[in-house]
Amino acid sequence: MSGLNAEQLDLLVARVSELLGMPWQKERGRRRGLSLREAVTVACGYMRSNITEEIWAAVFSVSQPAISRAITVLTPLIADATAACRPGEQEAAASVAGQAVLLDGFLAPCWSWQPVHLTYSGKHRTTGINRKWTV
Repeated sequence: MSGLNAEQLDLLVARVSELLGMPWQKERGRRRGLSLREAVTVACGYMRSNITEEIWAAVFSVSQPAISRAITVLTPLIADATAACRPGEQEAAASVAGQAVLLDGFLAPCWSWQPVHLTYSGKHRTTGINRKWTV
């Protein structure tokens, strides 16, 4: 569900645990509904796919706010924990040189034709098209 194999997930959980600075499950008070491993799985899966928090809550039998809190807390920690593993701008460009690349979420501006609503993006509130670009 997270897109990682068991070994990769174990390594990521260990790195996130170090970055937390405090235990995930507190000794006193109310316990969290998700273990740290489950919470990291949810945060990675949420970033990887377009599954809503309500569905994640149903899968792990916890409330939607518990899922939201886990994602909010762990997303920046996962980014920090994986920073050394991600390629830089030059490495990424070199790895796709000469290939067609789809830039997700990129909207290429185009002429605003009022009668044609196919080019209007509600998300960006303007007209444009998504295209494949070559690096």
